[in-house]
Amino acid sequence: MTFPLVFVPPHNVQDFLTKQEYTTAGTDSLVIPVGITRLRYRIWGAGGSSGDTDLGGDFGIGGGGGFVSGEFTVTPGETIYLRVGAGGTHAPNEGGGYSAIWRTSETQGNMIAVAGGGGGSGGSNSLNNNRQGGDGGAGGGSTGGTGVDGEGPSAGGGGSGGTQVAGGAGGTGSSNAGTTLTGGAPVDPVSEAGGGGGGGDGYYGGGSGGRTNSTSTPNGGGGGGGGSNYNDGAVSDAVTTQASGSSVANSGDSDYPASTGNGATSSASAGQRGAVVLRY
Repeated sequence: MTFPLVFVPPHNVQDFLTKQEYTTAGTDSLVIPVGITRLRYRIWGAGGSSGDTDLGGDFGIGGGGGFVSGEFTVTPGETIYLRVGAGGTHAPNEGGGYSAIWRTSETQGNMIAVAGGGGGSGGSNSLNNNRQGGDGGAGGGSTGGTGVDGEGPSAGGGGSGGTQVAGGAGGTGSSNAGTTLTGGAPVDPVSEAGGGGGGGDGYYGGGSGGRTNSTSTPNGGGGGGGGSNYNDGAVSDAVTTQASGSSVANSGDSDYPASTGNGATSSASAGQRGAVVLRY
C-alpha cells in the first residue's frame, strides 16, 4: 500500500511581516522576540547640508545618504542597537550622519551594518563675482563619493570619500580627514574664501572640503567627501548602494520612509535624516 506525501512546513519559518521603522535621529534598540532567529534590515544614511551665498548667486548642494540591506542570525532575547543619522546642519556646512545597527557598544568593530552620510557643500564667497562652493560627495558605497572643488582660480578642493580601511583625506586647503565612523569637520570661511564642507559620517568618514586664505581673489570652498557603507561578513544577501549626487540611494524601495536621506538642495538648508527599517 502506498500513501500520499504530505508537506509539513518547518516550524520555525519566518514570514518577516513584522516591521519596525525608526526615523527619529539618535539611538534606539530592539529586543528580539521569542521565536525569532533571523532579522532583515534596510538602512539609509543622512544627507549633507547645502551652502549659501551673500549676493544671490549659485550655491553648493549636499550629498545624499547611502543604503545597505541584508539579513543575519539573531537570538531571542538579545538586544540589537541602532542609530538613525541626523541630517547635516548649515553654518557650518556639516556632512550627514551615518545610520547603523550593532551589538553591545557603538564601536566600529561591533557594527553589523552602516549606511554612510553625504558630504556637506562648500561655502560661496561674498564678492560681486560670486564663486560657488562645491557640492558634497555622495554617501555610501564601498568608498564614499568625492566632494566637488569650489569655483575660483585657487578654490578649496573637495574632500575624498571614506573607504573600507581609512577615512577620506581633506581637500586642498583642509587637513581635516575622516576617521572611524566620523567625517572631517567643516573648515570655517576666512576673508573672501568660502569655507569647506564637512565630510559625511560612515564606516569611515569622508574628509572635509578645503578653503583658501586669499583676501583679494574670490574662491568657493570645497565640498566634503561622503562616508562609506559597510555590511558584516556574516550578513547574507548583503547590498550596498551609493547615493546619486544629492539623491539618497534606493529611494524606490518599498520600505523607504518618506523624507529620508536626501542632501539639501535649497540655499543654507539642512540635509534629511536617515532611517532604519527592521523586519522579522
